[in-house]
Amino acid sequence: MGYSHHAIQDYGLIQLFPNMLIYSPSSALEAELCLKYLVNNPSPSYFRLGKNGEKDFSSNKQFTLQPGLPRKIFQSTVKNNNSRLAILFTGAIQDIINEFFLKSAHINIDVFSVPIWASSACLDFEISNYDMVITVEDHLLQGGFNKWISEQVPYDMRPKLRHLALDKDIMNSVGSREFLLNKHGLSINDFFNFIKEDNNRWD
Repeated sequence: MGYSHHAIQDYGLIQLFPNMLIYSPSSALEAELCLKYLVNNPSPSYFRLGKNGEKDFSSNKQFTLQPGLPRKIFQSTVKNNNSRLAILFTGAIQDIINEFFLKSAHINIDVFSVPIWASSACLDFEISNYDMVITVEDHLLQGGFNKWISEQVPYDMRPKLRHLALDKDIMNSVGSREFLLNKHGLSINDFFNFIKEDNNRWD
């Protein structure tokens, strides 16, 4: 299937509408809690769901869902390392994030999912606690999750931000979700190459 069957520009479109919330859970657990939140807090909303009942890999099963509030998925176990890296992601890509985290045990990295967000929500995250924050999304960079994060972060903190998103060549490709993600910017090698080129956390 081509990009018309894999939503890659929807975040940008929905953010043009006023007072909209984007629900983009990373797992079936988050989807269930997002739906409960929406029922209790009705508002104009867009629900973006995966198709495969995505597994939740985090041990953090008890958490509060609020617009703009990240949920900690994984916490670094690296000790005596002052360099700190955070990943903020949205959408049904927790499987990819989990595989990367398991293979990067020597990196001081915390991982957060942001299931509810949009232009009407404020990011509740202390970016100053980290040396670098990477946003990850299965969407084109233009108008996506990274754009929202950038608008929420104080100007002097923006140099800390990096991004991993789908490249624009995906619009000329046809294939499965796994094929398209691997070919266009969200493979495990893309994660490692990105971090290796950008910093020296590999010693």
